[in-house]
Amino acid sequence: MRNKIFFGIMLGMVLSGLLAMYGCKPSGEKQAPEERSVVTAAEDSLTIVSLTPDQFRNAGIQLGNMEQRKLNDVLPVSGMVDVPPQSRISVTFPYGGFIRKINVLEGDYVKKGSLLARLENPEYVDLQESYLKNKSVLDYARQEYNRQKELYQADVAAGKSYQKARSDYESLEASVKALAQKLNMLGIPAETLKPDNIRSSVDIVAPDNGYVTRIAGNRGKYMDPQQELLEIDNIRNVHIDLTIYEKDINSVQPGQRVRFRLSGSQAEHKAKITLIGREIGPDRSVVLHAMPEDPNLRLLPGAYVQAHINRENALSDVLPEAAVVRSEGKQYIFVKEKDASYRFQMIPVQTGTEDNGYLQVELPGTRQIADSSIVVKGAFALLSALKNTGDDD
Repeated sequence: MRNKIFFGIMLGMVLSGLLAMYGCKPSGEKQAPEERSVVTAAEDSLTIVSLTPDQFRNAGIQLGNMEQRKLNDVLPVSGMVDVPPQSRISVTFPYGGFIRKINVLEGDYVKKGSLLARLENPEYVDLQESYLKNKSVLDYARQEYNRQKELYQADVAAGKSYQKARSDYESLEASVKALAQKLNMLGIPAETLKPDNIRSSVDIVAPDNGYVTRIAGNRGKYMDPQQELLEIDNIRNVHIDLTIYEKDINSVQPGQRVRFRLSGSQAEHKAKITLIGREIGPDRSVVLHAMPEDPNLRLLPGAYVQAHINRENALSDVLPEAAVVRSEGKQYIFVKEKDASYRFQMIPVQTGTEDNGYLQVELPGTRQIADSSIVVKGAFALLSALKNTGDDD
């Protein structure tokens, strides 16, 4: 009787265990999982993608190496068109006068010697009168001096009379020469001045070729001595003043190329740095000068420009731009795994200067990459395959 009871208990426990085991297993579950090893996570967090031979060929993937090149970095700057001080002329007059005529307008191009304005003042007449009077007295003083000199040398006249005649003559000669210089400053040739051609007005002429950029007077206005009447800019030596900051000073030097655009224009022009300022301003900036390469380029002083300075760096590790892909704000390259023809790792990299189709690339840490294992063409196709596979998971 005991044996029957024990056997019944044991049989019930076995049946209960079997029912529990089969009841917890989902219906329709396959015995072997489906093999999908396209994407796996590497231990060092590098993502891996595998392709079939057909996918590799269709993607047009090409492998290459890291190269070393000198890249031209670009420094964005701004500035203005300007002319050097020797090409900007302030037209003044050494004597005051009333403006009787202004012969130009702002923006006019004038040639050297052309009439700009005419001034009038009675003082001009007084100056011419003084010159003619002193010149006449000088002729008499010269004759008297020569006469006294002859008498003195013949021991006929006293030395005192000779010395006085000499003093009077030299004093008048100095006065006449000084008055002649003043007349020349007025534009009145002293050597041709006669009593019948004394005039009360003088002409102000252009001292050089250029454009009239400012007029400070008008007809009837009295101009004080040395007051600026006009300003002329000779644009033959027009240049560009660019502003750079202290941190960039050591990266620029004379001879570097500059590409610039005028405000409101998309046309790009070229220039070359000719001079770098030697003083740092209160805002920690330095002015550098660049000359346009096109001598026929018409630039207006004061125009605003935006420019880029090409800076040549030392040798850098670079890859073609197509080798670097961007995903979620980071940059990556793909590298073929060793002994695996169609298996690639996506490696994060730091990028720098971009120039002429190449991009400066820095690998993480001290990672070494085998020769001819970097995907230089078709990296985007690998990234797309990687993302699509990740979405399917």
